[in-house]
Order: sequence, then C-alpha cells, then structure tokens
Amino acid sequence: MLFPLDHEAAQAGTQIYIRKTHPEERGWDVFQAEIDYATQPRKDKRNNLFVSAELPDSQLGISTINLRCEVMRDYFYVGNRRLGWNRQPTFYGLLRVNPKVSPAELRLAFKLRTLELSTVHAPTGDLRALKRAFNILAHPELRACYNALLYDPASPALFPYGGFGSLLVAGDVSCDRSTFYASRILSFLPEQKFKHVRAPLRNVAFYSDRAIYRDSRRKLEVLFDQTSLPLLWDSSWNQWKHLLGTKIGIKATFVQSGKYQHRAGAWHLAQWETALPSRIEVALPQTLPNRSPKPEGAPTTSANFPRRLT
Repeated sequence: MLFPLDHEAAQAGTQIYIRKTHPEERGWDVFQAEIDYATQPRKDKRNNLFVSAELPDSQLGISTINLRCEVMRDYFYVGNRRLGWNRQPTFYGLLRVNPKVSPAELRLAFKLRTLELSTVHAPTGDLRALKRAFNILAHPELRACYNALLYDPASPALFPYGGFGSLLVAGDVSCDRSTFYASRILSFLPEQKFKHVRAPLRNVAFYSDRAIYRDSRRKLEVLFDQTSLPLLWDSSWNQWKHLLGTKIGIKATFVQSGKYQHRAGAWHLAQWETALPSRIEVALPQTLPNRSPKPEGAPTTSANFPRRLT
C-alpha cells in the first residue's frame, strides 16, 4: 500500500523510494528526488515522446527519471490536474483573453483576474492555476509549446524552465534499477531564490513587444513586457541604450534554468536563474533624463517619471 508523502517537508537532496510489495496489488512505486537538467523531448524505441531528468546524486542507484510528454502535459500545462486534458479549460480561458493577446495585455489580464479571485475569496487552487497559466503563456518558448499542444495534444511538451527542483513521481523502476519510468507527476517544487538587483538599462535588449535583461556575470535573466517595464520603449532603444547610465530596481523570484550549448566541439550545460513572470516587481528611479544623447527620431524619456511597482 502506498502512503502520501509530505513532499515540501522533505529535505533538499533527500531521495525516497516506496515500492509496492504485494504482487497482486495494482499501483505504482513512488520516487522522490532532486533533479537537475531535463532534456529536450525525444522519441524512444516505441516512438513515444519523453524527456529525461538527470539526478545529481544517485543515492539509491537511480540516475535518471524518464517522463513521457503526456505526463508532463497533464501536470504543467493544465489548470485542473484532476480533469483529463480534453475536459480542461484552456489557459487563455482561465485568464479570459484571446489567444493572440500581446504580452502586456496578458499581464494586465492576469492582474485583473487575480484581483477578482482574491475579492471573492476563491480557493487557493484557482489562484495557483491562474499563476501557472500566466507563467507558461508569459514565456515565449513555453507559450509556443502550449499552443502546439492545443492544436495537437500529442505534440512534444517541454519541462518548464529546464527542470532543477524536487520531483515526486509515481511509476516503475527499470530492471537494472538505474532509470525510473514515471507514469504520473505527483508534485514538483522548483529551486527558488528571491533576489533584489539593480539592472542597468543598457544591459536590456529591447524588442517590439518584450525586453530581456541578462546578467552574464550573475547568470540572471528577466523577461519584461511593456506593462512590467513601464517605459515607452521600442526596438530603436537598442541603437543608443549604451549611452544610458540609469539603473532600475528588480525584485523577483528566480528559478534555476539551463540549456546545453555547443562550444569548441563539445556540449556544455549553461545554467541561469530565470525570473518567474508572475513574481516580478520593477522600481524606476524618481527621475529619468529627458535629454538622453541619442540619434534623431529616438523616443524621448519623460522627466520626473514616477516610481512604479508592477
């Protein structure tokens, strides 16, 4: 018989394996472990899509957790995990937006729906589902993955932000006991750190509908929309941003993320900390220069721009 685990109470790095002992009892084994990088989806010998999550320390002999893409779809890409995929309201439906909504409009919808649910004292699960929907749709790569799943539920599903956290799964172990084949994700708790940083505007890459701050020294990445970074910016700012000395304050919850990069004939894992879109606050300085040296036709930044938190 399997008993529920207090997943969040488990100490970091602890591995727990619960095995079904009665041969006639139907059910799965349960395994809890810290994982590192989760690979991109690929196909097994039976043509099933799956990802492999690496374990930094194989205390029990298990070095890898394999998760089928539909298992990840039914955990990370749904609002109500008790319902099947075909019975789910879409993330766009939860936020009450059109699927073609811009990143800035998406954030405004998220804030409005959060306020509405908080006002009526909605269940905690509804608020968590709303945050999950926003954190997926506010990330371009994850939004593209979700849109593909809406079109074809058998599409590859990405492990959001690349893994890194405490994973509790049900399934079966391989014959050599080196791989755990997960049939269901019971819980995932990503590695999280709250940080308060000051970011130079000259280190922000500006695009038409989003901006990205990357700090290569501290390995930090923050994705902004035009609501979270309340300046009238556009892509032309990239031509003269190096002349700006202004810094903005960022308070955010960061999760570990990573991707393999090919350098010098070998693959290397690049680990970063990425800010969760739902947990970003931006503070502007009390004044911003109204005569920044820039090419003719570049937008003028307003003087005495008020401090604003989003």
